[in-house]
Amino acid sequence: MFLGLSELSVSAAMRIIPGYYEDYTKYLQREVTGHEEIVIKEDVKEVTYNPDNLREKSNLSKEQIYNILEGNNLQELADEYYEMEQKYNVNAIFLMALNMEESGHGSSSLAVNNNNLGGIKSRYGGYASFDSWASCLEYIASLIDEMYLTETGAYYNGTSIYGVNVKYCIGGNWAENLNTIANELISKVEPNINTNNIKIHNF
Repeated sequence: MFLGLSELSVSAAMRIIPGYYEDYTKYLQREVTGHEEIVIKEDVKEVTYNPDNLREKSNLSKEQIYNILEGNNLQELADEYYEMEQKYNVNAIFLMALNMEESGHGSSSLAVNNNNLGGIKSRYGGYASFDSWASCLEYIASLIDEMYLTETGAYYNGTSIYGVNVKYCIGGNWAENLNTIANELISKVEPNINTNNIKIHNF
């Protein structure tokens, strides 16, 4: 019986215990059907690349980033791309595209000899050197965050990739090239339990 009560005590309980009738009814329904269906709704986030707002996160998981970088030298930075997006609020797909464009997918002499994945210049002339690809990536993410995407930054021209293009790489088709790479990366994304929708903005 429900809560081990007799029929008489159940009847009494229905009269004196608030909500007892509803709970007892549910109990009887479970007894008849033999099981109870439980539906769990989760907050589904969309995988996103918005060239008009690089502050909008990609929502990619570490596993997804690793998978879309398969066959690419930069795959070893999968965890770091995820962490940089969380830490600096800069879209991870944009950061991957930037590194691919500037370093020849990690194969350029600058990437190999200087660990420089972003064409970063040294204040003393020439190109900067970094201890590792990971340290270079963090420098780039911090630079984009503070100097390009923050209103008080010296190179701020809005939060779009086109605004970043104004000072990061003067002239050329830099933004368009990165958008093409970003589109290719997005096409490789496979849904997981946390992100099963993909949103691509027109660019």
